Amino acid sequence: MSAYRSILNAVRDPSKSSEVARALGMSKPAILRRLKSLEEPGSTKKEGSGAHTRYRASP
Repeated sequence: MSAYRSILNAVRDPSKSSEVARALGMSKPAILRRLKSLEEPGSTKKEGSGAHTRYRASP
């Protein structure tokens, strides 16, 4: 399974990037880069800001 698909599965429910990184065994910067690239075409949505930021897969 690709890293992008794994991330989308991990953010079905709103999740912090650090939670996703820990669950997938990846670094937080790597997760953030991929989340940003998934956000641009609308595959994920960013909610909140700072320490309260959560990501979720778009419906």
